[in-house]
Amino acid sequence: MDKSIKVSICIITFNHADYVKLTVDSVLAQKVNFPIEILIADDCSTDNTQEILRTYEGKHPNLRMNLHKVNLWGKPDSCSWLLHKEARGEYIITLEGDDFWLDPYKLQKQADFLDSHKDFIAVAHPCLVVGDDSKPNGETYPDCQDEEY
Repeated sequence: MDKSIKVSICIITFNHADYVKLTVDSVLAQKVNFPIEILIADDCSTDNTQEILRTYEGKHPNLRMNLHKVNLWGKPDSCSWLLHKEARGEYIITLEGDDFWLDPYKLQKQADFLDSHKDFIAVAHPCLVVGDDSKPNGETYPDCQDEEY
């Protein structure tokens, strides 16, 4: 853990060319008063996900990528495991390459909550499920009614 990094955002992609730009842009749009790092691992996509990700290279000093040439799905050293091992933040959040955040203050709110509630180890929230048109389809995930557990 690097005390200078508050939150590590781990983005895992595989064949997410249709969505990954929205994913990365939603992370870059976060408004926070602390340092973050963005780690992206692509698991050897066969579409143009890696080409899209390369457009971000060198443009954001807090963004690091590992574009795998061999698919690691199901292996002990999976993309997710490797990213979490590399993460330096006090808090770690995982975002899949076909998901995106709507609230530009999401990370700030979650870090503020965890900082002020030391008896909690994690935060979560329901997610809106959208179709290929990026419009909500009426579902939320997960369907958890508990406020706290």
